[in-house]
Amino acid sequence: MNPKHGRLIRGILDAIAAQNIDDSPRLTDERLHAAIFGQQPLNQHERRLLALSAATRDRLAWLRHLERARALSSWQQRGIDPKPLQLLAAADTTPAIGPLRLTGEGYSVALTPVDLEGREWHIAVQIAAALIAATPGGFQLVDSEGLIWLTGHPDAGGIVSGYWNKEEQLWSRVHRVQLALLPM
Repeated sequence: MNPKHGRLIRGILDAIAAQNIDDSPRLTDERLHAAIFGQQPLNQHERRLLALSAATRDRLAWLRHLERARALSSWQQRGIDPKPLQLLAAADTTPAIGPLRLTGEGYSVALTPVDLEGREWHIAVQIAAALIAATPGGFQLVDSEGLIWLTGHPDAGGIVSGYWNKEEQLWSRVHRVQLALLPM
C-alpha cells in the first residue's frame, strides 16, 4: 500500500472514531491474540469494530509489537539468526527474467514469474520447523529498503506464499535489495 494512502485511511478511521465518545477497546486481548497467531481470523463484525475503534487498533498494534519482541528474544535465546539473502548475486546469474531461488539459514525464498514479461510474480518462503516453533505470531519477508514483500503464517508444509503486488517491477528491485525474514 502506498504510504500516502495508509495515512489517508488512518485519518479517516480516526475521524470516524472521534465521533465515538466511548472509544474503549472493543475486542479482548485473548481475541486479538487468536487473530495475531492465525488461530481464528477476525470475522466481518470484528473487523468493523476494529475499523471504528482507534483504541482497539492501537491495542492490536501494541500486542503485535510485544509478540514480535517475544519472537525475536526467542530467536536470540535459541541462537537463531537468519541472515538477509542477497538477491543481486542470484539475479546476475540469470540473464533473463526467470525464477530465483535463494537459500539462507532457516529459510529459503523462491521467486517465480507468472507471466512472460515478469510483471506478476509468485513468492514462496519455506521456513524451518525450529523457526516456526519459535514464532507463533507469523512472519514477514522484508527487503533492505523496508518494503514488506509478504506476511503470514506458514501452512502445514512450512510455507508462506503470495504474489508481488507492488507497482515497481520485481525484477528491477531484486538488483538492489536484500531480503530478510522477520517475525510479524
